[in-house]
Amino acid sequence: MKKLIYISLTLLCAAVCVGSAVKTMRAQEGGKATIQCPHDQEWDTFPKYLSKGIDKNNRVKIIRIKSNVSRLITRGRYSLYDERERRVFTVTITNLTLQDADTYWCFINGKLKSKVKLTVDRAPVSVSPGSLLLSTRQPPNTSSMPVLGTSGIILVCVSLALLLLGLILLLIYKRKRDRKASSE
Repeated sequence: MKKLIYISLTLLCAAVCVGSAVKTMRAQEGGKATIQCPHDQEWDTFPKYLSKGIDKNNRVKIIRIKSNVSRLITRGRYSLYDERERRVFTVTITNLTLQDADTYWCFINGKLKSKVKLTVDRAPVSVSPGSLLLSTRQPPNTSSMPVLGTSGIILVCVSLALLLLGLILLLIYKRKRDRKASSE
């Protein structure tokens, strides 16, 4: 029984770790997104960069900083600031477009440190008083699947682990009951 509980807790911990590996964030078109990439002290002086793209073979390097030279670099709509005291480098993307919605990867010296899924929502259309907006255009087809944040993923993983634990305990109970009935 102790072994079963140990295995169940191990599965639960693994599910929580896997579920929290990908951060999700939402921002609005025209606004800005701030992606934080935490790291340990040993990585302070190494080059840091952010890549974009879900396919690992087709990722595009967005911005890079050589930490021993500078702590802030800006390139177009992207800026990267290396906050060594907080052990994090922060990338800010300004004037967001719908095409900015993608998966972003934080790297230090070629090693993956974190992964962020960015969703960019369409900006609301403002109508000035006295004007009338008529449109036959359909809104873009968006998925009905909600974007789960880290806490949502953890909740799903914990629920599945508890369900699995319950099923295992039920099977053990039935086996013991059947053994008892057959021995009588």
